[in-house]
Amino acid sequence: MVNEIYNSIYDYCIKYIQNPLTMVIGGSRMCAYPDEDSDWDVLCIFQSPTVCLSGQLKPAFEILTPKSTIEDRRLSIRGEEVEQIFNKMLDGNIKFLEKIYSSLIVMDNNQLKIFRSFALNTVSQKTFNKYFEKIHKDIEFYNTTKEIKPLLYAYRRSMSAYLLSQSSKVIVDSIALKEYFPKTYLEELIEAKIYKKSFDKDTEALEDITNWLNKIKNNLDKFPAQPTDEIIDILDKYLLNLRKQDLLINKNLSI
Repeated sequence: MVNEIYNSIYDYCIKYIQNPLTMVIGGSRMCAYPDEDSDWDVLCIFQSPTVCLSGQLKPAFEILTPKSTIEDRRLSIRGEEVEQIFNKMLDGNIKFLEKIYSSLIVMDNNQLKIFRSFALNTVSQKTFNKYFEKIHKDIEFYNTTKEIKPLLYAYRRSMSAYLLSQSSKVIVDSIALKEYFPKTYLEELIEAKIYKKSFDKDTEALEDITNWLNKIKNNLDKFPAQPTDEIIDILDKYLLNLRKQDLLINKNLSI
């Protein structure tokens, strides 16, 4: 069933996005807490034809596919050009970082492994500072509203940031994000809200997040303040090679 869904997502995506390089599912499905409102949130990294970038045609750097559904849930595919993705890596874009390490892989290939490796090597103190800012806002919003959404965001971001701070290899391969961690009060609080059960350990649950953040802060010194010149140079060269390969392929096809 899962393969059928992934095949449907892939088939729909390539109707609108040329040259897809890899494709993953993010959002609540990624961290194994989908609900009745959860859509299919898909990131497709693609490569614009090099002829477009030379000025003959206007290149697309972001593509949103038309509205569609799978199993009565909205299918939302965001295509982002590889150069834009590299810029997001260097900027420490945490939404991108969470998606690129998703275990829900629609289009699995060596390209995904390369992007994950690049993303991990661009992580810096700037990245974690963005995580801290977002997580604190999520917790403030939860304390004000007691809604589950900000709690889920804080949970997902805290786990992602913690794994990024601890790992020297690609993080998520084949299991959902939450399965990397033992059962916590935070997880129990989320499940209590999903199933509308009582729970009296809100304070302990939020302390789980505080503990993760403190462990990250204790490990920050091993990361550069921002992405290094070396990784920037590697990304530039890799992007240039992609463009050259595309030119050669198009040249051979036109002969």
